[in-house]
Amino acid sequence: MEHIILRLLLFFSVFFSVAENNIIYKGLGFVSTLLVILLTSRANKLERNVVLTMAIFSLFYIYAFLMSISCSSDVFPLFITTISKFFCFSLLFIMCTRNNLTRAISDAILVHSLVFLVHFMMLALGYGHIFNNIIGIDTQTSFTEVPFIGFRATGLFDEPSLYGMTMFCLYLSLFILTGKRNSFKHLYLTFSVPVLVNNALNDAIIYWNRHILVKIFSVLFVILSISAILWFSLVRDANVKESPLALRTSHIEHLVDSPNLNLGSGFCSAYGVFPLDIGRDELRSYGMGNFKDAGQSVYIIDRIGVFGFLIFCIFLMKLLNPITFIQVLVFISLTKTLWFSAPFIFLLLSISKKNSRI
Repeated sequence: MEHIILRLLLFFSVFFSVAENNIIYKGLGFVSTLLVILLTSRANKLERNVVLTMAIFSLFYIYAFLMSISCSSDVFPLFITTISKFFCFSLLFIMCTRNNLTRAISDAILVHSLVFLVHFMMLALGYGHIFNNIIGIDTQTSFTEVPFIGFRATGLFDEPSLYGMTMFCLYLSLFILTGKRNSFKHLYLTFSVPVLVNNALNDAIIYWNRHILVKIFSVLFVILSISAILWFSLVRDANVKESPLALRTSHIEHLVDSPNLNLGSGFCSAYGVFPLDIGRDELRSYGMGNFKDAGQSVYIIDRIGVFGFLIFCIFLMKLLNPITFIQVLVFISLTKTLWFSAPFIFLLLSISKKNSRI
């Protein structure tokens, strides 16, 4: 009975913690995490290599906050939230076995995927507003930028790309813990270019590791995927007021011009010039989208600098094989799941737990 309760609480911890756009879900995730830690506090021995790897990952966050001393009063709440989150999730991964973590992440992906597909069907039937009322979130489902696509489902998230990247982040965590690749075809229904790129790359890797005929199919699949994604991007760019690609490129240009490029700006400013809490309309006047939309590689470099990000990448290379490292790096470069968000922390902790014997 205790094992069933533990498994259920661990599932709730993962399932609700990653849905950070709703304060109720975040609260349920936090409470579930604390209960799991209490139930497993004497269950397993500490593994030195796992704890050490987690500690090294935490240093990158600590450095970013040290670079924010000049605006410490403004970033203190974020500092407390991030460190508390990283500490609690680290305890969760230390105390729980790989099998239990694997089941919880797998179950969370499954249920989130089912909710997404239910949302997709309700939108197709014209009942999307009922779904929004049930989950208590105002979702961004309207999509008129590409012919034949009138809507995009979001599941328990407020936008499709955030749902898709969160699920893909959980998938990468699951793959790193188990070594088994899976294909999540329903993520193509998000119609989000970053999600499409990551999902197509993952499917290409899966196909490439099979029979020679499947390898030929894999090459064709990659060619078709690139063509389809390019068509999708070009059509969308032609039908929106501001091109997503142009907005992302503008972020890179500002990053390169940043006076803090080498050592980072911490959380005091963006690119050494803009306040991080600048409004959406003002960002548009500078030709930029939201800072998280630039991809987390740009976001992390701006926080800890080029040198810090290179050290971060070298550390990842030491822990992952080349193909997995490239896949994780592509994900980090395109994702809008923030560097200090629960799913991103889960990914880092899964990498830390990868070689655990427990």
